[in-house]
Amino acid sequence: MNSNPMSIVELQKRMRGLPHIVDNDEPHSWHHRRCSLRECVARGDMVNFMNWSTMQAALTSGPRWFSKDEWEALPIDFQTAATDSMLGNPEPLPFARQTTANYCTLAYHLYQWERETGRRVVDCDRIVEFGGGFGGMPVVARALGFVGEWWSYDLPELILIQEWYLSNVGVDGIKFRPVLDGVFGEPPEHCDLLIGCHSLSEVPQDLQTGFLHAVNTDSYLITHGPRYVYYPNLPQHFRTWALGIADFEWEFLNPFEHRNYVIGWRTNG
Repeated sequence: MNSNPMSIVELQKRMRGLPHIVDNDEPHSWHHRRCSLRECVARGDMVNFMNWSTMQAALTSGPRWFSKDEWEALPIDFQTAATDSMLGNPEPLPFARQTTANYCTLAYHLYQWERETGRRVVDCDRIVEFGGGFGGMPVVARALGFVGEWWSYDLPELILIQEWYLSNVGVDGIKFRPVLDGVFGEPPEHCDLLIGCHSLSEVPQDLQTGFLHAVNTDSYLITHGPRYVYYPNLPQHFRTWALGIADFEWEFLNPFEHRNYVIGWRTNG
């Protein structure tokens, strides 16, 4: 456990300190979700935060039809790494009650990357994640033995929730970088892995292009659905982008409906 976990009071204080925004009342927009997250934190019900409607709509889920397939595909070390602390009262998987759909899927993402690239999370020195949601991915990576730098880029409200969550499940040393109005802090000079799971596919193209161009990485783990507001054909969009990058090999996978993987790794050293 982190020696200095963030309290709910501190989270509320820091959330109130963010610049004021006005809700646009568009239920599926990230602007509306940002407002909803602020309201939920203000109410203070962090005991059940995994069940907030905003979290369920975009960031977490209960058991899905493919959860058992994911779980059974995972080697034992990944199953162990998928253990959920159950902070926030998520729903456990009925066939593996030590974990949840959230953590099972996060472990499955990293397993796909290791399987396709032949690389290992434990060997990475620096990982950059865009759109980390509630903060589960570095928990799984740490459980797999990763001890390097983790840089997290996300909306200001989610950065604060990640800070609170990770400090309360014993994961520290994360470099948090808020993304606002298309502006993001300067990334590190180099990273071993760039992760963007159902995140880079949900931002305007200028932000997506700018971030992908700014991050110098040796490998990619990107997931996306079939389409989003800005992109009528996401598989084609990411394939075109990926095949335009020299000295990389790529795998484009579609193991489940509405989930596509773009996994790439540098081939020139």
